Amino acid sequence: MKRWLTWMMLIVMCAVVSVVPFIHVRNALVARDNHSIISQQLTTIPKGQEVADVLVVGNDVKVSGDVYEILVVVNGNVQLTSTARAGIVVDLGGAIHEAPGAHINALYHAALSTPFWNGIFVGGLLSVLVWGGLLVLSIAVVLLSVVITLGLRNHVTIPMRILDNSIRKTGVTGFLVSVAVMAIIALLAVTLIGLPLAFVLGFFYAIAGAVGFSLISHWAGKLVLRNSGIERPAWLTSLLGSSLMVAFCNIPFIGLLLFCFFWLIGVGVTTIWVWGTWRSRKHKAASES
Repeated sequence: MKRWLTWMMLIVMCAVVSVVPFIHVRNALVARDNHSIISQQLTTIPKGQEVADVLVVGNDVKVSGDVYEILVVVNGNVQLTSTARAGIVVDLGGAIHEAPGAHINALYHAALSTPFWNGIFVGGLLSVLVWGGLLVLSIAVVLLSVVITLGLRNHVTIPMRILDNSIRKTGVTGFLVSVAVMAIIALLAVTLIGLPLAFVLGFFYAIAGAVGFSLISHWAGKLVLRNSGIERPAWLTSLLGSSLMVAFCNIPFIGLLLFCFFWLIGVGVTTIWVWGTWRSRKHKAASES
């Protein structure tokens, strides 16, 4: 019963929140017809008056008449006199004063100042903020991957070949490089002189990871479109691949593990690519000399 009541309160609150933006809030507004009252000022239902629904936001209501459907009060008090008749009364954030003789079919009250409801609101707000932050971060990662791939579109042949040859070897390389970099950064960070070097090393490591993530997104996009028979532009394959990767990374619990997996492979492919390019240039220079 308590669980059902809690869900009932949440549903009513969502309905009220969806209705309130359509109420003009410049002045206290009362919209009345033969069946409903929507008010933001002190409202009174006198004895003998019958209405179907009443919504009062931010003020009190006194009922002496008949509300034969539902009465909802948000952040206000409800006074039910002895002649009051109501179907359902819902009060969120105020108090209900019911006089002897009042006839109410169902009554629901939630004091929003209690720790439970404060926790609900704070938790909901934090959830929205976290979701919004993840959405912005996901879009930024996808856009960054596309931009990096466009900048390297004429140089991705070797990295694609590295990924095709062995994902396992690339991932192991990325793991070993990451461990070595973290260890060196930790050693440098304990001294004042080494702290700037730690920042520089961390910066280059982040660049290697970002470039590698973009290369993996391009590779994943090409893998998905390999049966299309049409050569797609680099930005499209990167957009497709990075979108899929980011989507998997947003899966609860295992998303972080997948991101670490993609990141290590990215660090590995960037390291192998840069190391191979440096060695080939060194051998070429030695042969020319």
